[in-house]
Amino acid sequence: MRVPPPAVPEDRLDGWRQVESSVERPFDAGLVRVTAHTVVYENATLAERLPRRPDSTPVRRFFFASRLRLAPKPPASRTLFRLVADRSMAGFETKLRERGFLAVDRASERRFDVRGTEARLAGYDARARAGGAVVGVRGWLAAWPTDARGEFLLAGGAYPTNVAEDDSMEADAGRSPSLADAFDPERFREELFALIRATR
Repeated sequence: MRVPPPAVPEDRLDGWRQVESSVERPFDAGLVRVTAHTVVYENATLAERLPRRPDSTPVRRFFFASRLRLAPKPPASRTLFRLVADRSMAGFETKLRERGFLAVDRASERRFDVRGTEARLAGYDARARAGGAVVGVRGWLAAWPTDARGEFLLAGGAYPTNVAEDDSMEADAGRSPSLADAFDPERFREELFALIRATR
């Protein structure tokens, strides 16, 4: 089944680089087949400012968006939306682990407005290694139905929030800026939520 990619306005992607575009079957729901077209973007500016060891994964902010289509197209219902959202949230936890994040935990869930449509928004806590440090990471995933029958959009991403552990402070004492100074979690969250709301 052909599924077009989700649309994200170019003016929202300044500083972001697309690193992946894929079509896959993330899960099936009984007799209904689900096909997703996903695009992934990374913001490399942060990674360039951080210390890095050969055995650690670079800490990059990332954003993704997916268009899901179900076939055959079932009638819209809260039960169907709940099923799609639950499966997608579990899949996002797996994706975070695949990107090298540790101790991934779904920490919150709430309603989220996307241009007048009610979405489900889940927040995740995780950790990642950056040089000799372990940093806290916050991830978000939103899911909502589109106007097209049997179609849903997902959007989300993750960003570092704080330095949880640092065994390289002495070695990096003369480094400027410091690891913690490179993080601006409030701005990172606002930019991610703006990208989520802009996804169509």
